[in-house]
Amino acid sequence: MTGMTKPPDVFISYSHADIDHALALRDMLEKAGLEVWFDERLNDAPDKDFIIQINQALNTAAKVIVLWLETSTRSDWVLGEAEKARVAEKIVPVALAPLAAEGGRPSRLYKLIGPVFVNLPTLEWPKIKNDPDRLFRNLGAEQAEGQPKGVLAMAPPEINIEHLPDTYARKLYGREREMAMLLEAWDGGTCNIFAFDAMGGAGKTALVYHFVQKLQHTGWRGARKVFAWSFYSQGSNEDRQATAHEFFNAAFEFFTGGGQKPPTDPREKGVALAELVQSQRTLLILDGLEPLQYATGRAGRRDKGAVGGLKDPGIKALFEQLALKNPGLCIVTTRIEIAELKGAAAVQFEALDRLSETAGMELLRDLGVEKQTYPQDQYRLPHEPDDGREELPEQVAGELAAAVRELGGHALAL
Repeated sequence: MTGMTKPPDVFISYSHADIDHALALRDMLEKAGLEVWFDERLNDAPDKDFIIQINQALNTAAKVIVLWLETSTRSDWVLGEAEKARVAEKIVPVALAPLAAEGGRPSRLYKLIGPVFVNLPTLEWPKIKNDPDRLFRNLGAEQAEGQPKGVLAMAPPEINIEHLPDTYARKLYGREREMAMLLEAWDGGTCNIFAFDAMGGAGKTALVYHFVQKLQHTGWRGARKVFAWSFYSQGSNEDRQATAHEFFNAAFEFFTGGGQKPPTDPREKGVALAELVQSQRTLLILDGLEPLQYATGRAGRRDKGAVGGLKDPGIKALFEQLALKNPGLCIVTTRIEIAELKGAAAVQFEALDRLSETAGMELLRDLGVEKQTYPQDQYRLPHEPDDGREELPEQVAGELAAAVRELGGHALAL
């Protein structure tokens, strides 16, 4: 659609060879009441005025859907539009063909898209064609107030991630499976709480940090609220009287704009906050929960709950409510599996394993550990992609592998 008098909700970037998919997508979006900028006159040499129209629509659109197929990966127009959308943090990539071939190997399309774009969370056309709500959630489109059912409107997110710890890891090593699980939990809409448990230094916080970065780079994938909190600063001593008092104060300030204080009753705090979280699609991150959990259980002390049980009744009530209903996702990291959530249908637990030998070697290599003179016997890491770096001398590779084994693949120790 051209000649719009107001900024479009969605700009579709595509190769003219894929126009049938673009038309189907446009119809899906317009049926839901969204304004779409769609260039039906696409050609290789548009006039100057039309280029101005394209750029204006691209710059003002709330989101940019980029349709990836082999043809679009060779289009300078699509690549340029995709890069502008990526930098503006409003790109929503959609692959028109599978990104994985048989056996889980990267497909030809995966390789052609390139690392800049393929590392962004990417939807696949067959899934959103059969489940349009998956796409609408990622766009941040929700039921428009005062409009008939099914008429959507774009809703900008509110974000507070200042309490999420930074990470030493400039990129993620060996956590592709866990990252894919997190993205599916967020996109799929069937998981209410996703809990990672692992020993300290295994990379739980780094994984969540990079997940948040992926969402941010793609316009927050439909989140209306994003709130993160870390309990690590409260320590993990078993006898320490850790509470969630500061968390609840900050959360109510964020979710109500300062208009509501937490209830005084501890359990009511959790119930009231759950209602605020449940009122819209929220990403709630609770990092380092173990200070609020029992580490040793009931042995010798009456006041102790089960191992992994929650000390704070407000947090316990919050989890109980979110486990039953949550249009968004709550992500928890802890060193101990949360006892109260075991067996809940919409709660997913994942133990974070140590890094594989290959991933550990890649981490050490990026840190520059191998920079020393050795005989130049050539050796490439097992299954290492061709990333343009020089191959490792055999002695260096052997010593890196030995270091990973000696430290048991523990990320922080490495």
